[in-house]
Amino acid sequence: YDHWRENRNFRNEFFPDRTRSDLIDEVRRRVRDGGEPITVLGRAGMGKTRAALEAVSADGIRQRVLYLADAESLDPQFFWFLSNEVPGAAGVLVIDECTAAQYRRVKDLAAGLPPEVAVVLVGPREYDAIGDYEIGELPVAELTKVVGDFAGAMPEPQREAIAARCGGSPKLVAYVSEEIGRRGGEVAWEDLERVQDVANFVNERLFPIGGSDAPSKVMRALCLFTRLGWRDEVEPEGRNATGFFGVDWTEAKLAANVLVGRGVVSRRGRYLYPTPDILANSLTR
Repeated sequence: YDHWRENRNFRNEFFPDRTRSDLIDEVRRRVRDGGEPITVLGRAGMGKTRAALEAVSADGIRQRVLYLADAESLDPQFFWFLSNEVPGAAGVLVIDECTAAQYRRVKDLAAGLPPEVAVVLVGPREYDAIGDYEIGELPVAELTKVVGDFAGAMPEPQREAIAARCGGSPKLVAYVSEEIGRRGGEVAWEDLERVQDVANFVNERLFPIGGSDAPSKVMRALCLFTRLGWRDEVEPEGRNATGFFGVDWTEAKLAANVLVGRGVVSRRGRYLYPTPDILANSLTR
């Protein structure tokens, strides 16, 4: 839990709406009473993982949390070990990046776990999958508080204007705040508050269309796809897409690591995908 909590995407205070508060209550109830795995679905950048983190943050729970960042790397032997070698195990398993293809496999494995082990599955909203909780856009009222957490001196009307332009995505607010700090005045909150379309702000100030730097080119390549193959047998997808933008593969991999560090690209098994999706949509206009 402590290592998971250190992720830079979670540095701001958490401001939940009703859906996120209900999720927190239900996870804590399942930890106490047992039950089926809880599935948490939603679009990229809407705060699914953060909501799950907050749900298991209570004292007495967080000390027993195991977090797996990618369901594809799950080893079935671990479930076998808990079921057969540690029958009295008690704790919480949070498994992230659990796609529609992974849900059934993980749920079947979880069925054999001791009843005192709660399982929380977090993943994208795909196809016709229905989760126990669907994390959608954070309402403007709560998103305004997130803006205030990064820009406390800004007047309330400006915070509300910025929140309304961020598409309900707390991750986009966090990313913009990071860019403002990283660029040392080149970009300001007021720049976002003045524009009517967040797409224009992203395209003109954060990832300029004519930008020649490798991260900008790789980001634009990634945003053309829901996910892009990056390693093992699907590596040619990434090579071809970044090559189209004139980026050498070695340089592209280094640039992708930079983007992952900036919180706008995530890994899912052998693939990379841009996040939040409102940012990806803006860059493909």
